[in-house]
Order: sequence, then C-alpha cells, then structure tokens
Amino acid sequence: MSPTGDATQPGSTRQSPSRAAAGDRRSPAGLGASESLGERFEVAGAYELDPLVSVRSERFGALLYHGGSRRLLFLRVMGFGEALAQLGEYRSAAALLGALPEGERRRARGALAALLEAGFIRPRADQER
Repeated sequence: MSPTGDATQPGSTRQSPSRAAAGDRRSPAGLGASESLGERFEVAGAYELDPLVSVRSERFGALLYHGGSRRLLFLRVMGFGEALAQLGEYRSAAALLGALPEGERRRARGALAALLEAGFIRPRADQER
C-alpha cells in the first residue's frame, strides 16, 4: 500500500467500499455505517433481537449467532448476554443499559449500536416512530 493509502496498488490490503458499506466485519468502521442501512441507534428506542439470532452468556460477555447471515459475534461486556437475551422486554435501550453495571454501560451502548448496524437487533414493531 502506498504511503497515501491508495488501495489501487498491487498487494493492497484495503477493502473495497462495497464491503465496508455491506457491514463486513473487516470494515474499518467496525460493523458498517448505520446511515447506509437506514437505521440509527437511539438509546431511547425500543429494540428486539432478530428472530434468527441466538444469544449465549459467556464468562467474557456474550456470544451471538445470526442464523440468516451465519455470522458469529463475541461481545466483551460483562453481564450483557443475559440482558441482551431479554432485549424485547425492556421498554428502551436506556432501560437495558440501566440494568448493567455502571462500568459496562458505555461499552454496551456501543455494542447495541453495532448490533443494530449488523442486523442482529432491530427496532421493536410496537415502537412508535
């Protein structure tokens, strides 16, 4: 890769914009841009897990599997797995975050935004828009 970061050079490791926009896990932006998917995480919003997602609590946080995309995610937020499995029962993302230890809330908020962008969670159907 050239010093300017030109991805057109042979041997470049920079990915194409289409992969980044599609939410590829190797995207420099993490899990993709929410604007490109039409969803934006709002802490006051109510969310639910996609029906094809399963959550397992682990010592490090949580393991999530999306049966549709066959994508596997590891989230390092302590106590998050149990709360995330019950996401649809919380009146808002803020309520879920309030149930977590104070030191984990910021990371959990970022994780929720990333999960929305990746299609693991979605706005709840009964949420007024």
